[in-house]
Amino acid sequence: LGYSDVPQTTATITFATAGKYRLADIQAYCLPLKDYPAQVNALKSETLTGVDIGANKVSGKITLQSDKYLFLSIPYSSGWRATINGVAQPILQANTAFMALPLAKGSHAIELTYRTPGLYEGAIISLLGFCILIAIIWFKKRLKIKITIERTNSISDTEKLGEKKEGGFSHDTRRQETHKSSLLKKIIAGLPVLSNLTERWKKYSFLFEELVKRDFKKKYKRTILGMLWSMLGPMLQLLVMALIFTRFFGRTMQHYIIYLFAGNLVYSYFKESTNGGMQSLIANSGIITKINTPKYVFLLSRNVSALINFLLTLIIFFIFVAADGVAFHPRFLTLLYPIGCLLVFNIGVGLVLSALYVFFKDIQYLYDIFTLLLMYLSAIFYTVDSFPAMVQRLFLLNPVYAYIQYFRLVVLYESVPSLNIHLLCGFYALAVLVLGMMFYKRYDYKFLYYM
Repeated sequence: LGYSDVPQTTATITFATAGKYRLADIQAYCLPLKDYPAQVNALKSETLTGVDIGANKVSGKITLQSDKYLFLSIPYSSGWRATINGVAQPILQANTAFMALPLAKGSHAIELTYRTPGLYEGAIISLLGFCILIAIIWFKKRLKIKITIERTNSISDTEKLGEKKEGGFSHDTRRQETHKSSLLKKIIAGLPVLSNLTERWKKYSFLFEELVKRDFKKKYKRTILGMLWSMLGPMLQLLVMALIFTRFFGRTMQHYIIYLFAGNLVYSYFKESTNGGMQSLIANSGIITKINTPKYVFLLSRNVSALINFLLTLIIFFIFVAADGVAFHPRFLTLLYPIGCLLVFNIGVGLVLSALYVFFKDIQYLYDIFTLLLMYLSAIFYTVDSFPAMVQRLFLLNPVYAYIQYFRLVVLYESVPSLNIHLLCGFYALAVLVLGMMFYKRYDYKFLYYM
């Protein structure tokens, strides 16, 4: 870009960056200077009006008589995001250092928002470092306590026996207190089905609680970070996916990190819950073959353990939602519905997979391939807006995508999903649960012969 007061027969072109350039792709324009002021004044007639400058945000309106480019005097940065009439629009780099937006004829509402590049990635790394620091401090304290216990391990056999008796008495007392529900007994006295379920729950509640504790502790046994991995694992996955996919899919999308986090959160819960459910019977075959207990208790304990991990990660998700400037709203309470549906759906899938895994060990490898395919079909890191309307509806045939879409509609798109989405989520949960129960009941009596 240059000018001259006298006619020129040659021009020198200087490239801002090194690279390979084709002469056919280079275009040079020469404009007479006498017409230049008139052209500048004509461009000034159509400019951004009602400009509102706030914290990391610029907005305004413009009306054009023809298709044009809106050039902005704001220095170009990859941290800027633009929306035109509420639709995300890529920002062009103009005159090397500034920004421009292509606009069609008509009236437009322009909004520019800025977010420091790498902010979320840096926040994730900082949080990971903080969690590691806490884990190291906790590990040192635990090591000191262990050393102290070993040093004070000179208690007499009589004192040990007394402590055991006292501990056993308090334990029995607690169990008796938790099993007291006189009011509930009176209410369901005339309902044999509920009464039977209540009796079974009383009988196996202690076993169920211990299985949940064991599964949760076993997952992080002999790890320095321990339970923190339930939150660090999904966050590390989010960090990797954000670094890879933001450049390709997130440049024109607002709150892309939250969009990505919501999809990864639901999918990770589904995968962990169903994988654990699939192996629940074989992993507990030593107990099942020796003690007469309902086998589905082991499956339910794995699902509850996965649910605890999911809820811990959900807390981190809401922290990111707040950091990204998404306003909290009472409609967030509706998220309890897809979480409940997903829990029931995971139990149903687990019932089928656990039964199949008893007879066919190859199912675990086939299921790994299936879950990988399911991840790509669940629109975790991309949007379905570029697909035709018919294809977008076909995505709803994937139950995991339906639950992910429910989360995104509530959190990102500030709306409560339609009745059809509610019915679809409920249908998937109940249908798979019924199918799983039928399948499980049919082959229940054969399990012991294959363990």
